[in-house]
Amino acid sequence: MSIFLWRFLNNAIPVDVRIQDCAISLASGCLCCVHRNIKSMDHLFLNGEIAVFLWDRLSPLFGIHRTNYRDLREFILAWFNVAHRMSQMGKLATLFPMAIMWEIWSEP
Repeated sequence: MSIFLWRFLNNAIPVDVRIQDCAISLASGCLCCVHRNIKSMDHLFLNGEIAVFLWDRLSPLFGIHRTNYRDLREFILAWFNVAHRMSQMGKLATLFPMAIMWEIWSEP
C-alpha cells in the first residue's frame, strides 16, 4: 500500500487518462459505473459510483463532505488535516482514505 500511496501522490497510478497521456490508444470506460465515464483518478477514487457510495457514507463521520472539494488531492489532504496526526482520530483519518482508495483500486 505504501507504493500505491507514493504513486497517488506523484500522479503515477495507471488509470486510462494517464495511459492515454503516454500516446497509447485504448477504449476507456469505467467498468464500475453504469455510465462508462473515462477513467481518471478523480473519477475512479472520488466521483465514480463506488467511490461516491463509500465517501458519502463514511467521510461525514469525520466531518468531511466530498462535494466541498474540487478534486481528489484536495479531498485527501482534508483527511490529513482532520486532527493532530499523533491522536487516535488523526491516525484513523490518515489511514482511512488510503484504505478506501486501495480497496477501490484492487477490486477486479
